[in-house]
Amino acid sequence: MAESIALQLEKRVAFRRAMRKAVDSALRFGCKGIKVRVAGRLNGAEIARKEWYLQGRLPLQTLRADIDFGFAQAYTTYGGDWREVLGLPRRKCA
Repeated sequence: MAESIALQLEKRVAFRRAMRKAVDSALRFGCKGIKVRVAGRLNGAEIARKEWYLQGRLPLQTLRADIDFGFAQAYTTYGGDWREVLGLPRRKCA
């Protein structure tokens, strides 16, 4: 999931659209919850920032929770942006 967001951003897709699309597809595939965070020079801004979306349930304090973690970096024309994806699968998500 993180790699697909990174590939979309390298192809100059808007980062909010890529994040929203990833959240929707994860929930459609059966995840109970997902959190997507992007950081860096979003949309070419001079000052780097972080933005994130949380949909569903994602218990980070529960040690027994089966949480998948993904990390990817997109190499864009204005510098590397960081992608982080956390998901709580009902069954294993793609």
